[in-house]
Amino acid sequence: MIKIAFFDVDGTLVDFKHTTPSVSTLTAIQQLKDRGIITCICSGRHILDVNVLNLPTFDGYITTNGASVMLGDKTLYKKYIPETDIQRLISYQQNEYRFPCIIETKDRSVLNFSDQWIEHLHKELIIRAPEIVPFDEWAATAQQGVDQMLCFFPPEKDEEMMREVFPGSAIKRWCDYFTDVIEKSCDKAVGIDIILDHLNLKPEQAMAFGDGGNDIGMLKHVGLGIAMGNASLEVQAVADYVTDSVSEDGILNAITELL
Repeated sequence: MIKIAFFDVDGTLVDFKHTTPSVSTLTAIQQLKDRGIITCICSGRHILDVNVLNLPTFDGYITTNGASVMLGDKTLYKKYIPETDIQRLISYQQNEYRFPCIIETKDRSVLNFSDQWIEHLHKELIIRAPEIVPFDEWAATAQQGVDQMLCFFPPEKDEEMMREVFPGSAIKRWCDYFTDVIEKSCDKAVGIDIILDHLNLKPEQAMAFGDGGNDIGMLKHVGLGIAMGNASLEVQAVADYVTDSVSEDGILNAITELL
């Protein structure tokens, strides 16, 4: 029996053009709550970027791809990118290859420089605009505890960057022009386990909705993994069920069909 539900945000709860979930999505979430099912966000977004959207209140929040986990107002887990990787990044930016990089800390989001891909990001996603700061300030902020980085380099650079810059971190790519970078042990599935353990629940009592590459581990981990109709074929292949797209009442249709 399903006791808890986890939701990705972009492409799942909201499409890429709106800040508010559809009426059908809000109805679905309320139906879950009415049944006593716990609801949780499980997103690559920083908590401050979740808060800019007009979402209803959820019981739990797994953010920055599992690097931060909250249940109610209690922080259950927090993991920062290793300091050694931060130092490699600063050196690499100075001496090898400069790319736009958004550093996300507890209460600040800073960017070393902007280009057309940063502009593209803000056309695609509704997030806080990071402060563009001088390199020295950006580097100093990076050494204050980084939840997550948004790094703007192409997929063909992933292997090199993992080897040369981020050996203690993980790349969570879900689009071609940038990737999330978090501490290596973090993952949405890890965040789910932290909440499940705290509530004395098992993965088979959980369901999850997602659409992106960073949702694959989450969908495989829970008892009922549901891919949105707008998800890639790779994501749909690991799901237990494929529903309609976010713009076609996918969450409500799945809940009506499966619960």
